Order: sequence, then structure tokens, then C-alpha cells
Amino acid sequence: MKYNFLRMTAMCAVLSYSFSLTNCEVEDEITTTAENKSSSVSNTPDLISFTIQGAQNQTEVITMLKFASWEHFDSTANQLSEELEIYDDAFLAANESLGEEELDEFEFTSGYNDQVPQINFENSLEFKIH
Repeated sequence: MKYNFLRMTAMCAVLSYSFSLTNCEVEDEITTTAENKSSSVSNTPDLISFTIQGAQNQTEVITMLKFASWEHFDSTANQLSEELEIYDDAFLAANESLGEEELDEFEFTSGYNDQVPQINFENSLEFKIH
């Protein structure tokens, strides 16, 4: 079974980066909003957006996740990993009669995406990666 480790690594990097940025102050901050959107992951992080004045007087909106602590970050990342594994295991169990090549072909033709739990998490927070 092929896993999209690049997507998971990128998401972890974004989560880690957003956690570290929440401790920084932005001098040009104009507006800040925090929302707690619902997700399948319990105790979800806050979604924080702020607007800054960018180069050439262009306004930029920056959105990131804010975790209460490193433990909260680790817990969220672990829960997402578990959800990915459960989702993929269910797909494999439903198609256990297929050989490896047949399974790969079926994944391709059916449009199976093993990252659905992670995508759902991103969408539930309305978190956009620019």
C-alpha cells in the first residue's frame, strides 16, 4: 500500500511552523481573529488569522493553527495518524481478496485517496494552505 508521506510530512511541518509562530509578535498586525472549528479530532487547535501590511502596501492575510501546548500538537498529530491508519485498514479489509497489483489498479480506477481523514481535518477548520 502506498502512503502519501509527503503530504503527511508537509502537514506536520505546517502544524509545527504554525505552533512556533504563535509565540511571535507581529508588529504590523491589523486584525486578529480566532475560531475553533469542529473536526473529528477532539480538542482541535484554534484557527488564527491576522492581516498585515505587506510590501508595496498590499494587505496579506496569514492563517495558522494555534495549539495550546506541544502536548496538544503531539496529541493532534497522533490522532490524525491513527485516523489515517484506520481509514486505510478499512479499505484494505474491504478489498482483501485483491492481489497487490489488482489493489493498486483498483485504487487508481476508483479514485481512492488514503489521505481523506487529513483532508477532512483541513476542511473542517477551513484551513487553507497558500
